[in-house]
Amino acid sequence: MAVPPTCRPLEVYLESLRKLKTRDGEFDTILPGHGPPLPKAFLADQIACVESILDGTCKGETYQSFAGTPSRAKHGSATVAFDPGNLRVKK
Repeated sequence: MAVPPTCRPLEVYLESLRKLKTRDGEFDTILPGHGPPLPKAFLADQIACVESILDGTCKGETYQSFAGTPSRAKHGSATVAFDPGNLRVKK
């Protein structure tokens, strides 16, 4: 198992990041579900990281985690863990 089977496709996460970015005038700090608070500037790096995974310019590297062996990609201050087999919504 690369990541928990209940994880949504990476493109769904990108949609959420973009929605949050449209409201960045309303906040200065992001309070993620895990880890320390982040400056709102982090959003740009996170979006760029996910976009590079989805467009194939970043392949990521496999690593061991509590969730198995997902791939991980980095861009600026952002790191995204993802399942290469779960990038897009299945139609």
